[in-house]
Amino acid sequence: MKTSDMYHQIIANTPGYVFYKDSELCYMGGNLNFIKLADLRSEKELIGKTDYDIPWKQFAEKYRDDDLKAINGATVENIEFAQGTEKSLVKVYTRKQPIIFKDTIVGVVGYARPIDMLTQDADLESFKPIQLDKNDIKQYFSGLSVREAQCIFYVIRGHSMTSIAEILSLSPRTVEDHINNIKNKLGAKNRRELITAMLAQGFNEMIPPGIIEL
Repeated sequence: MKTSDMYHQIIANTPGYVFYKDSELCYMGGNLNFIKLADLRSEKELIGKTDYDIPWKQFAEKYRDDDLKAINGATVENIEFAQGTEKSLVKVYTRKQPIIFKDTIVGVVGYARPIDMLTQDADLESFKPIQLDKNDIKQYFSGLSVREAQCIFYVIRGHSMTSIAEILSLSPRTVEDHINNIKNKLGAKNRRELITAMLAQGFNEMIPPGIIEL
């Protein structure tokens, strides 16, 4: 086996998600897990595509901004979303750095792994809750509004209706209406089922817009 073939096999079977792009931010390749996440059948289908061409295109601008930082010589680390093939979100730790050939940066290589694989202290120190915008909330969390997301943020943390009303400068009745709307959207019969449903979606690690205290 050629050395290049051996390296390719190592990358293809590396755990987590491995990918690399050229200086124009077009994919040059990735490992088997990454190809599957991108809903492609082979690495050949990935080559030449950009982030606008695969399932996570709504995050393309953010990803490409980080790529450009790596192209300019930085090592970039983030906790962020990756969208799988069935519109499900995977929360991942991502690290990107420049590819250097003959003292010239020619591309970017990235490595990502699901959050539940983080075990080392250094990994855990890098973790921070994900800041959501209103489009993230609406698209990925049962169509919640920003106000509903703010209310459920505090419900999960044990606040009463009265406490949430004071924090958000709303009436208790308005908070109750928001909570009932969320229950209807999730098919939850009571507060316990509501919290269980939101925890199952990872909402406890998400911060809605307008939340300034943790």
